[in-house]
Amino acid sequence: MPDTIISSCGTWDVTWPYPQVFFGKYYTLAFAIVAAADDCSAGVPAANGNLVMYELVNDANTWTATAMHDFGSPSYIDQLDVMDFGQFYTVSAFGYNAGTAVHTTVRRNPGVAAPLITALESTKAPRFISGCNLNGQAVIGGIYSTNATWSDLGLCGVAWSAIGYFDFRPYDANNVAGYRRMPWENGGKGIVYKVKHLGKGVIVFGDGGQAFLYPASAPAVTFGMQHLPGAGIRSGNHVAGDANTICYIDRNYDLWMIGADLKAQKLGYREYMKAMVTHANRTIISYVPAKKRFYISNGITGYVLTEHGLYTTDQMATSVGDYKGTLCGFWADGADVEIRLKTDRLDFGSQGLKTLEGLEFGAGYVATGGKLSANIEHMYTYNTASFTALGWMDLNPLGQLSTPVTAREFRLALKGTTYKSATFNLDSIMAKVKFCDKRAIRGLMR
Repeated sequence: MPDTIISSCGTWDVTWPYPQVFFGKYYTLAFAIVAAADDCSAGVPAANGNLVMYELVNDANTWTATAMHDFGSPSYIDQLDVMDFGQFYTVSAFGYNAGTAVHTTVRRNPGVAAPLITALESTKAPRFISGCNLNGQAVIGGIYSTNATWSDLGLCGVAWSAIGYFDFRPYDANNVAGYRRMPWENGGKGIVYKVKHLGKGVIVFGDGGQAFLYPASAPAVTFGMQHLPGAGIRSGNHVAGDANTICYIDRNYDLWMIGADLKAQKLGYREYMKAMVTHANRTIISYVPAKKRFYISNGITGYVLTEHGLYTTDQMATSVGDYKGTLCGFWADGADVEIRLKTDRLDFGSQGLKTLEGLEFGAGYVATGGKLSANIEHMYTYNTASFTALGWMDLNPLGQLSTPVTAREFRLALKGTTYKSATFNLDSIMAKVKFCDKRAIRGLMR
């Protein structure tokens, strides 16, 4: 995307964690650091180095960026959140300045000449950290307000609007709008980081846990709450997904998936997630529903989570989305262009010694100057500290490797020279194993 954006105001090369992009129902929004404030749109009093929101318009594969709002210094912004209603949207920027919470929330005013952007709070709505569109009703969390209606809610509060109206006043608008605190408020110190539409309700993520809000009609029209097990999250950047599935990193650095049925699956990957989250760089998850891919990166390391598992990538994405069938986003290229994969530990159903006579890979690989190589890692006894590697060896033209090695356990690895401008597929791995150690066999061996 950076090569096709027309704008003299923003900086479109990635300097982590910006620029970021959001593909909405009607608008495409980008958030970028100002390069030259004097070149920004009239009405955007941006200073050099500030974070500015843009509306992007695509014409013949060329994007034009119009500056819409100055969110101030990015030093005080830890996370951004967009609540999308089509031609009406809100954007929230949240962070800290010397330990003091900093909220900036704005709304887009459709159908008016000016002002296009209005800052909240108003008499009808407070400022908030995160919000979502639940079938035409706004649900928000992480409330900040000087209005007596919401001032007691605090950062651990959530509120919901009237249906079809951006009005959170209970009873003043109608009896549908309302609010409540989350169960992890911890004496007013708890916080709601993310609010997401999931299934038939809204899932709320905070620093002390998560809960599910669902519409209820009796004894009054309101939202019921189901407390969900879990350790909570450290940032709203650690959550992404859609109404069918959500991925998040919890406070214990475990990666989780939760579906519309509210069944959470612990994927694990703690060692990888912890190394990312504890780095000084911000860790961000973004999701592309059309591809069913989650992109996870901190600008140093990048991962992609698919239906089949987690793999590394040298494209560190700040944000990714689908624009009319095309995968778009902002990313920084790393230096690691190899294709690599490795199996888990393999004992082939026997704890005795066995000889791995050779390997056959059902692979296809076409790349300029590219070749495939394999490595066999092996461990002789259970109390060995680590695996020993034979070293990388080129496959023959048939995808075969014939290097016998005898051990108790194995890990099989494959790599290609580069993924860039390459075609790669892997259908199968055949290990030719000879069971030579029969000392522990006391019956038939299968």
